[in-house]
Amino acid sequence: CVHCAAKDRLASWVGAGRKLRWSIAFDVLGASSLGLLSDPKNVAHLSDLKGAQAQVDLLLERINAISTENDYEKAFEAKFVKASEAVNMDVAAFKFLQIILITGVTAFQIHNLAKFVKAS
Repeated sequence: CVHCAAKDRLASWVGAGRKLRWSIAFDVLGASSLGLLSDPKNVAHLSDLKGAQAQVDLLLERINAISTENDYEKAFEAKFVKASEAVNMDVAAFKFLQIILITGVTAFQIHNLAKFVKAS
């Protein structure tokens, strides 16, 4: 990048005097060995990309494992909810049956007690 000095203060504040120059260099058939690139130390190498690719692969494996675990937990939770609702329904039916039996036994005893009191 090249920064051109502005001629007056207002232009420097507004940025009218700025010009940017971009350069792109491609290493084609070993152009860096011919001295055509300015600084070959700053160029990315294949080994840098392999390390990044390994990190990306590792991250994708972790995401896949987490997704698989979430699917398993979702299926297990659905199965647990179904079993829990079945047990709750059975308990509710048993409680209803108990209430009916207690009401029937109470009515029978009151009827027999009333019959006994009238006979005495």
